[in-house]
Amino acid sequence: MANPRQEEKLTQATEDAARRASERTAEQTRRIGETAVEAGQEVARAGADLFQQNAQALQTALRFGLDMTTAAMGRSTDQLSRGLGLSGDEVQEAAETVESSRRMADMSLKTADDTARRMAQTIERRAA
Repeated sequence: MANPRQEEKLTQATEDAARRASERTAEQTRRIGETAVEAGQEVARAGADLFQQNAQALQTALRFGLDMTTAAMGRSTDQLSRGLGLSGDEVQEAAETVESSRRMADMSLKTADDTARRMAQTIERRAA
């Protein structure tokens, strides 16, 4: 027959070894989790930085394009005014006329778009 004290010591030693192994596994899992969180944060920071850089580059490109267009339009308007011999008031009046024409053209395009959309809907309903 086995000695109960030896069995108890063996059981205790086994339980201690299992507990220590479990604690080591839990600690390693915690470290892995922390490393994964840190890596995720680093990726998020890098993504945010890249997004910000791209947004700044796009904004710079748009600003440059707008500045170039504005400068070109200003020179063209000045040259056209001089070529036609228009005064400041006449240029302002012409600009207002152009703006009014642009608004009317815009409204015409919207009306045509709405009309085409309604016609397409009517045709679809009749076809169904």
